[in-house]
Amino acid sequence: GLAEEEVKERVEDCLYLLQIENLRDRITYQLSGGEQKLVAIASILSSNPEVVIFDEPFNGLSRKHCRAVSEVIQKLRKAGKTIIISSHHFNQIKNLVYFIVIGYLIIRYAYILLVLNRLKLLNLKYECTLIILTLFFTYLIQKNIITENISMKIPIEEFKNEILLLGILFLFSVFKGVLLENFSNRNNTSDRTAYIRYFYLKFLDKYDGIIDTQIEKSGYFTDTIENEKQEFKLLVYSFIIFENFSRPRFYRIIENVLSKISKNEVSTGIMQIRSKKALSDKESVLLGVDILVNSFYNHYLQDPNSRWDWIDRICDDYNPQVGSDYIIEINYILDELKKVTLFN
Repeated sequence: GLAEEEVKERVEDCLYLLQIENLRDRITYQLSGGEQKLVAIASILSSNPEVVIFDEPFNGLSRKHCRAVSEVIQKLRKAGKTIIISSHHFNQIKNLVYFIVIGYLIIRYAYILLVLNRLKLLNLKYECTLIILTLFFTYLIQKNIITENISMKIPIEEFKNEILLLGILFLFSVFKGVLLENFSNRNNTSDRTAYIRYFYLKFLDKYDGIIDTQIEKSGYFTDTIENEKQEFKLLVYSFIIFENFSRPRFYRIIENVLSKISKNEVSTGIMQIRSKKALSDKESVLLGVDILVNSFYNHYLQDPNSRWDWIDRICDDYNPQVGSDYIIEINYILDELKKVTLFN
């Protein structure tokens, strides 16, 4: 426990912070609801916690004590404490709006970069424009609505801030729609070409030997279809790139853990092969190439009538549940790889 002097010091500090020194000798059940809330907040703060959760901290408080609690929250934040607030009184936490928006942006890009590993996919012009407009829009809402405490003319006080926030979200969606009009092409909102090129070179260095071995082992690719062989090899990389995009390494690690505790088949490895055991990326590439090779045999060598769309048929065989969007994405990546490799 703490020394008696330190306990007294902490109590006095909390009473001073919340401006409730006059409640020091009062009996708790004789206090008003607002006073009881202030005492409850003080008792929590006296233990100096690292994380403080405020659930409707301003309900039932006078204007004076609302300011006191708001100031305490600011001091706690500056002291490095983690603050979680649930409140209908949005104007009381108006100074935290910027931190909420900036926190969201930090979490968003941390997820994109660290979890999804999509740095090469980001278009800096688009992302910077979106960040600047988001912060500017937040500033306008903060300055002209929240700080000015504009009345919403709504009789039901409990829903005032929810309706205000819905209005903000609606305006922002319209604003974002206008922005996207200027970035209507997907290559403007994301640098897909750079992403595909980067991962092609990365996987070429890592899996080229494995892929060549599996292709040669099949015996299907003779000198008479050398061009189709090269196109098929690029198709294999298209599958690897897309499946890696859909299930980045972080997700594959989770899938491998789940596969060890599940009795059913799960998708594992970089090529998302259905298996009852966890597959490494290398193992999944070996099995994935075999599946694609057999599909090539069925749709190109065995059925001459389907040669004109053999790539689409292979896509449908490999992942029949996702439909035309999957085929479109694989073909898009394949076309980009043909440009990279100067395929004729």
